[in-house]
Amino acid sequence: MEILQFLARFYGEAVINRFLLLAVAWIIWPGMMFAVGVIFESREVPLIKHQSKAFFPGDLTLGVMLVAFVSMYSHTGIAIPLASSPFWWPVIAAVMVIVGWRIHIKDAANYPWRAAYSPTKITHDVMGYFIIPLLLIGLGVPQLALLADEGMREATRIGWLTVAISITLYLTCVALDIMTYYDAEDIHARHPADWQPIWKTRNRR
Repeated sequence: MEILQFLARFYGEAVINRFLLLAVAWIIWPGMMFAVGVIFESREVPLIKHQSKAFFPGDLTLGVMLVAFVSMYSHTGIAIPLASSPFWWPVIAAVMVIVGWRIHIKDAANYPWRAAYSPTKITHDVMGYFIIPLLLIGLGVPQLALLADEGMREATRIGWLTVAISITLYLTCVALDIMTYYDAEDIHARHPADWQPIWKTRNRR
C-alpha cells in the first residue's frame, strides 16, 4: 500500500511524472523480455518481424492501464482492501496461478519442449499470465466498484476511458494474431529451442 501511495503522490506532482511512470512500466515490461533474451539466450528478441502482435505492440497497453489505475487511485484513495482483509491478495494470486498455468500449458504446446521452457518463454508467461494480470485486477476491481458513486465516476472518467481504449487496442492485436499465419520460423524466432546464456557463448569464442 505504501508503494501505491508513493506512486499516486508522484503521479500527481507533475504532468511529466505520468510519462515517467509509463516509461518505467514499459522498461519493466515488455523491456524485461529483451534483456532476458540478450543475457540468458544470447540473442535479440524480435520486435516486428516474426513477433506476436499481442506481445508487441499489444503489451504496451498493459503499462498504460497500470498507470491509469494509479491515476484513479490518486483521485479516490481506494485500493484492494488489503489492510482490512489480507485474505484478498492470496485468493486473487491463487486464482491467477491456476488460470495462468492453464494458459501456459495450452500455449507451450505450440513450442518444442526446450523452447516452451526457455528463459524468455518463462519470463513472458510469469509476467503476462500472472504478475501483470494480478496487478491489473488488484488495482482495477476496487475502482470498478466505485463507479456507482457519481463523484468517483467523474473523477475516474479519463482513467476508465484510457483503460477502455487500451483493452480495445490489445484485443485488436490478439485478433490480428488469430488471423495471421505464423510458421515454424516465426515460432523459433520468438522462443528458440537452441538458446544458450551469454556467458556460455562467450566462452566458446
